[in-house]
Amino acid sequence: MEIFRTLVHPSSINQKISYDSKMLFLGSCFTENIGCFFRDSKFDVDINPFGIQYNPDSITQSLARIISGKPYEESDLFYFQERWHSFDHHSSFSNINKEACLDSINARLAKANATISKLTHLFVTFGTNYCFRSIKTGEIVNNCHKVDAKEFKRIELSINEMFDMITPAFSRVKSLNENLQIVLTVSPIRYVQQGFVENTFSKAKLFSTIDLLQREAANLYYFPAYEIVIDDLRDYRFYKEDMIHPNDDALRYVWLRLKNAMLENTCFKIIEEVDSIDKDLRHRPNLPFGDAYQLFLRAVQSKILKLNNRFPLLDFEIEKAFIQEKLC
Repeated sequence: MEIFRTLVHPSSINQKISYDSKMLFLGSCFTENIGCFFRDSKFDVDINPFGIQYNPDSITQSLARIISGKPYEESDLFYFQERWHSFDHHSSFSNINKEACLDSINARLAKANATISKLTHLFVTFGTNYCFRSIKTGEIVNNCHKVDAKEFKRIELSINEMFDMITPAFSRVKSLNENLQIVLTVSPIRYVQQGFVENTFSKAKLFSTIDLLQREAANLYYFPAYEIVIDDLRDYRFYKEDMIHPNDDALRYVWLRLKNAMLENTCFKIIEEVDSIDKDLRHRPNLPFGDAYQLFLRAVQSKILKLNNRFPLLDFEIEKAFIQEKLC
């Protein structure tokens, strides 16, 4: 029987991921989606300490700041529309309180800095080579925070510019751990604000940059998330209503292909057990205080304890707290 699809077969990564691995995810909302699959499966991950990022300049600048660990100061913030913001950070860090905004920014930075030298895998997802430069400061911003467009100039990073900014950033982080495995992806999300043709040219330049990076550096792995969504899942039923973002089915399929290419075989059974516990705790009983549900909770609690005894690194603190709150 013919298969009416163009199957994409990711190559196997040299340095497999295990539950001993420590991972950092940087980049677009797509990398957040994949990072969350790892997090929900109880891997040790840190996802976008600066929030969602799309362009290579912002990503490499955030990586440099994580390595240095230099805290942000009040002078790095600005006030706009009754909230405090940082041009380096996603709006999820913005706050009506200046101190709270600064505290959340520096707490995430300190956490990432504390583990940067211990990383085994760094995932970086590039979304577009378009970015915005502040006319006032000359700096490329990660997020405009809806500040008037006349305050910025939209620019396009060339292949050489991207190569020249990414190469030293990767060299520096690898100097902290020469065995670090860097995983590169290109977001399959089309950034159509600039137009469909411009999006195609932008993605092509990102791919050309990655090709140059792989030619010049060792231990760089490209995972074909873009090709899996655009070519393998070439159907709008795998997209959300906006017809731009991959839907849950598409993301789960990418996660499946990624697991098969990157994970050690010992991980799959653990993932199944973690998923089973998660499904149990999403169960909503008819009688929350009834004997049957109380027995059910204690059974789930026992499953967690047994799994934790075998794998102490798995963090079930949220699940344990949930069960404790529901038990009579």
